[in-house]
Amino acid sequence: MMSQQVADVIISSNTVFTGLSDQPEPASIAIKDNKIVAIGNEEEIKHCAGEHTKIYQFKDQLIMPGFHDFHLHIMQGAVALNSVNLFAARSEDEALEMIGEFAESKPENQWVIGFTWDAGYWDTQQLPTRHSLDHILPDRPALMFHAEGHYAWVNTKALEIANITRHSENPFYGIIGRDENGEPNGILYEKAMDAVIRHAFNFSNSQKNEIFSNFLAHAASLGVTSVNDLHGLKTIESLDVFKEFEDNGKLTTRIHLWPALNGDLGHSKQLRVTYQSDKLRVSGLKQFIDGVITARTAYLLEPYADQPETRGETSFPPETIKKWVVDADK
Repeated sequence: MMSQQVADVIISSNTVFTGLSDQPEPASIAIKDNKIVAIGNEEEIKHCAGEHTKIYQFKDQLIMPGFHDFHLHIMQGAVALNSVNLFAARSEDEALEMIGEFAESKPENQWVIGFTWDAGYWDTQQLPTRHSLDHILPDRPALMFHAEGHYAWVNTKALEIANITRHSENPFYGIIGRDENGEPNGILYEKAMDAVIRHAFNFSNSQKNEIFSNFLAHAASLGVTSVNDLHGLKTIESLDVFKEFEDNGKLTTRIHLWPALNGDLGHSKQLRVTYQSDKLRVSGLKQFIDGVITARTAYLLEPYADQPETRGETSFPPETIKKWVVDADK
């Protein structure tokens, strides 16, 4: 562990968790060129201090390695931090009560946004419809993402704003849920959500800055120091926000960007050139092959037991996905 190098930084604490023993213990850490060069007790590390070494003593505060989160959608997750979380609801009525209370507490929000409901945990196990949301929110658009994020529950106002009617056709790889009369019922699957999300997530630059700022504070509070933003360009254009924070020295979490694997390698290469710093860089490409079980959009070998007419489908033709992967790998 010992090294004769002069450190740039030495940090010490009575509670350092190195992962080498079960409990935190007193230790000093010497760092040079952004790498740990030595760990030991204060006496052992003292010789690493030169006249320009910065020395920090954190007494009883815990020091430990940072957590790295491999799969986030930063801005969507950051919006969720400031939305209504419906995971605890055990019935549609309970979910509506939570949504109503939240909406009242945020009169300034034009859209009422919620996350992580799951009818599988509800007493009836039945999917909700727009009518129950209309009852509590007749005039404000509402967008409630299912726990898996592959479908959403919206009210009539949201459908009107997105111009989704009985005459709207399903987008490719998306389904507009309909009632027995062919009217949209308020459940939008996969790409059918996009028309609503575009309006709900139409944030100003200052709103984006605030959303991202909240995210960085939240990540830091949990000891998360590095994240992967998987296909982070999906619904909120925010790379310029990340860059602005980095340029101003305010980027406190290292971000690995994973743009869409979509056949447009020119765009991906351009992003890789633009974002290649220590704190903000393109690390790979992301695409998903199919959906999720609860929406019956996951691609199965056999038909669904309760919906024998479907076995799901792939998000793109398999030949397309294979070609994209091979081209990107090259």
